[in-house]
Amino acid sequence: MFAKTIRFAVAAVAVTMLAQPVGVSADTRHPSNVEMCMQSLKDTEATRAGNPVIGPKATLDFEQLVKAAEGKCKAGETDEALKILVEARGLVASE
Repeated sequence: MFAKTIRFAVAAVAVTMLAQPVGVSADTRHPSNVEMCMQSLKDTEATRAGNPVIGPKATLDFEQLVKAAEGKCKAGETDEALKILVEARGLVASE
């Protein structure tokens, strides 16, 4: 039951993040976008801390995804980073 709730929450967050208004600026290097990306990164790491038992393979995959997302955030590629973070959260929620 708890796993289904987590999966639903992850899906809801993913839909919310991907459903941006059409008139949004394409400038992903804007400081607020980078700040939002870094906050999402911290939130994803906090999600992992709240689910300490996910198995060795999932842990390795999660760490690689978070590292890739961090690089994308720092490079200003926030859209790609947020997609990666959704995948990372899915790993934690599915275990």
